[in-house]
Amino acid sequence: MGNDNIRKEIEKIKQEINKEVRGKWIGDKYVYTPLHKETL
Repeated sequence: MGNDNIRKEIEKIKQEINKEVRGKWIGDKYVYTPLHKETL
């Protein structure tokens, strides 16, 4: 893999982390808002 590909993968991971940070705890479930509507 070249450095460009590695950077792209890192950006993908950062974006996923950002999505998770936007989630909120509701009761005993973690709800992703607004990008994810499913609960875990």
